[in-house]
Amino acid sequence: MKNPFKPKTENSNEAALRESFNKIKEELEEHLETINQNTNEIQANYEYLEKINQKMEKLNEKLEEIRIHLGMIKDDVSTAGQKFEATKLTIHEQEVFLVLYTASDFLSYKDIAKRKGLTESLVGNYITSLIEKGIPLIKKYMNKVAYVKLESRFKELQAKKNILKIDDKIARDYTGI
Repeated sequence: MKNPFKPKTENSNEAALRESFNKIKEELEEHLETINQNTNEIQANYEYLEKINQKMEKLNEKLEEIRIHLGMIKDDVSTAGQKFEATKLTIHEQEVFLVLYTASDFLSYKDIAKRKGLTESLVGNYITSLIEKGIPLIKKYMNKVAYVKLESRFKELQAKKNILKIDDKIARDYTGI
């Protein structure tokens, strides 16, 4: 009769099999640990790259600001001694010009379109026409949106001499005077 309280003895095949499984288990745990380390390293690299991307974006914004300021300085220097001649503007060009003339800061085409009840496309055409007729506009891009502003020296000359001969009726209608 077998003693139920006597521990079982493993035969040599079972022992070898158990040892093989333990060895495989150890190797799998080692591989798992290596994978976890690699995952942590990849995550750290990703976070580092994100920080670098943020810094690059800030740097690009600063460079764009510098480029815009240099462009404004260049425009100021190039218009300092320039004489502007009267150019005949269409009614819509005069209206778009007056929006820019009365604005104190940069305006997007969308802003101008809202003020005049025009489409952005038409405003873009009128802005292009103003530039082609020699009206000094400063143009900058922020987040892929174009913004324009009338060059300050020209604005002063227009105020003093009405170089563009803006129609009085259009000016009154626009300003409400």
